Amino acid sequence: KVKLMQEQIDKLQMAIDKKAKQCDKHMTHLAELESERLTLLNRANSMRSGTADMKAKYAAIQNKLNEKDRLYKEQRSVTDKLTTELKQLKCKNASLEARCASQDESMSTLKHQLEAAKISEKDFRDSSRSLSATHQTTIQKLEARIKTLTLRTDRQTA
Repeated sequence: KVKLMQEQIDKLQMAIDKKAKQCDKHMTHLAELESERLTLLNRANSMRSGTADMKAKYAAIQNKLNEKDRLYKEQRSVTDKLTTELKQLKCKNASLEARCASQDESMSTLKHQLEAAKISEKDFRDSSRSLSATHQTTIQKLEARIKTLTLRTDRQTA
């Protein structure tokens, strides 16, 4: 956008310069024609009139030039501010993108850790169930053996 605005400003400035040159040429030509006409009518009046006319035209052109210069400086100032703001926003954007990428990476790592924890928990539960079943079987076998031994002991004592 800034490049486009700069190109537009440059084009406008070139057009302004071209028109100013044309205006200067036209004014010069007009002054020469006016001077010749007034010289033929009245040389003395022509000189006074030409001088006053030239001063007025110079002042008008100078005022226009001053106004255009003021507008140019104003536009340049706005453009510079926007350029600075754009640079700042680009820096902030890059910083935010980096933070976002870092957070995405952290989220990915946490997801992997969560998946690993879920798998570990499932394995632990499966192991616990298996161990519990093994213990239960062992307990039942031991209880059966105790009954058998108790029966034997009772038979032997009886």
